[in-house]
Amino acid sequence: SIKTAESYEKPMFVMGGAKIYQEFLPLVDKLFISEIKNNYPGDTYFPKIDFKEPIEAYAERILQNLAKHFELVLGIFYLKNEKTSVFQPLSTFAWSSDIPPASFDIGEGLTGQVAKNKVLMKVDNIPDDYIKILSGLGSGSPKNLLIVPLLLNKETIGIIELASLKEFDKVTEWTIKYLAKIIANSIITKLKADQRN
Repeated sequence: SIKTAESYEKPMFVMGGAKIYQEFLPLVDKLFISEIKNNYPGDTYFPKIDFKEPIEAYAERILQNLAKHFELVLGIFYLKNEKTSVFQPLSTFAWSSDIPPASFDIGEGLTGQVAKNKVLMKVDNIPDDYIKILSGLGSGSPKNLLIVPLLLNKETIGIIELASLKEFDKVTEWTIKYLAKIIANSIITKLKADQRN
């Protein structure tokens, strides 16, 4: 069916779970998402927006979902402050320090460069002292990092920094890159709803 989709010139609709979504996403020109009001146990990448929960909790659920599906050991969600243009940590996943992640300006450090260039950055072989993770079994250092810009109308509104013990393959990198578009839209939707309330 993927070969058929590659050569098919008329609009085509694809329905299915996350695996089918992942396989067909590289062929998509437009994406229409139908919301079905039911909880299915199938695998999903993206949590439903709960307009009653704080934005920080929603961002944390996004990180948790990404961690579950892509075997991440650490995540940081930064959001750009509209007044100061400084990117501030909104939420974290598995952050073990008492000191929160540092805020940054556009162009400052790797995260700031990603915000400036608006292009995902993949870093392999991170130095041992760059990031530490802790569990009940001990501590360690992830070797792989993805820094993902969240873009809306060609502007960087946020950054997600993701760390893994294993290398990010092309499919994972590509999937996260395209999920970033959905995440950016959902965060703005949530922020606007919060401002109205």
